[in-house]
Amino acid sequence: MAFMLEVEDNANCDGVPQLMFNTMAESRLVAEVLTGDFGKEAVFHKVTGWSSENDGSPCSAYAVKIQESGSGEALLIYGGDWGLRFMPADLDEAWDLASDNQWGENFLSLDGESQVKYSDAS
Repeated sequence: MAFMLEVEDNANCDGVPQLMFNTMAESRLVAEVLTGDFGKEAVFHKVTGWSSENDGSPCSAYAVKIQESGSGEALLIYGGDWGLRFMPADLDEAWDLASDNQWGENFLSLDGESQVKYSDAS
């Protein structure tokens, strides 16, 4: 099944033009992902989608298995029309563009499901 992803240029992250992916399964709600930053050890981070609603607000983040040329399969993590927002898993604060503890990305591609903690609701 074809899936199109587009993220507007915004205060959370750089935009990306429309990208097309071939999905291999249904999307699932995501709570945390395993990711590193500039050579640091990979650790779990909370993730939320980011929406243009109300000039920037949290929304659901999802994972979907996709076909990727070269490596075969990958797990695409995507959110709202303003991308994704991350914070350390042990941090307990509200999602906020002004926080120095959080950062945005337009989307994320991971090797596999061991790098994802799904929400109980999915």
